Amino acid sequence: MTVVFCDHDVSTLIRYKHKVRELETISDVSILETASAVTELIELLNKGGVPFVDVLLDRFIIACQYPDDFRQQACDALFSLIAEFYESEISGALNKQTIQAMITFLESHSPTQDGNLLLDFGCGPGLSLAASRRTNTLIVGYERVKAVRIKALRAGLLQLHPKDLSAMPCAFSGGFASFVLHLCPDFAELTTLLSLIVPGGYFVANFHKGKGVEQAEIAFERSGWHVSNETVDAPSDAGLLRVFQKVLAI
Repeated sequence: MTVVFCDHDVSTLIRYKHKVRELETISDVSILETASAVTELIELLNKGGVPFVDVLLDRFIIACQYPDDFRQQACDALFSLIAEFYESEISGALNKQTIQAMITFLESHSPTQDGNLLLDFGCGPGLSLAASRRTNTLIVGYERVKAVRIKALRAGLLQLHPKDLSAMPCAFSGGFASFVLHLCPDFAELTTLLSLIVPGGYFVANFHKGKGVEQAEIAFERSGWHVSNETVDAPSDAGLLRVFQKVLAI
């Protein structure tokens, strides 16, 4: 797969050019190294000259020769590339406030009586660690990108490894995804994780700039979930929020 990464601040990705050879998910990667090359790519994108394009973190442009089938791999590759400086590219305060609101909701809507085991889907470097205010809540992260997963582990966040999914029991009381589902990740993988949440449990997600809502709703519905009318007291800048509930077994 051929992928091109670029950034309006050209120097940022050049500093991490040496890491391109470490990317495991794609075979042919290039980073645009001049402002003129970035401008040319943007003009090409505006003309519809590239089959797949996306902008992550409102600044990094991904362009690749294949459409949706390789979306997840392209996203994984970029986050692998920027793992070292990821925290400086996001609003840490907004992320933490959004996560706090999601966890507070899940703790108050738990289907279990003996504590909460919550799934943090796309946990990143482990921002959810300090979000729970209850001693009977345990958060387990799930992160595809190895470089980011290592950062979360070092921070102290328990991790569910992708290779462990088939052996996990249905044990989570709920789950959340903060600033993740607007990227339209591998919903087949998310479906597997949703099966690990007990019936009656909730899953809370936000959608940056409203992207990815329709795809997510379809994936949840096919997995036996429905959109709930419950609301979450999250920051207005968190974007569109959805609360899903797993249908109770009959």
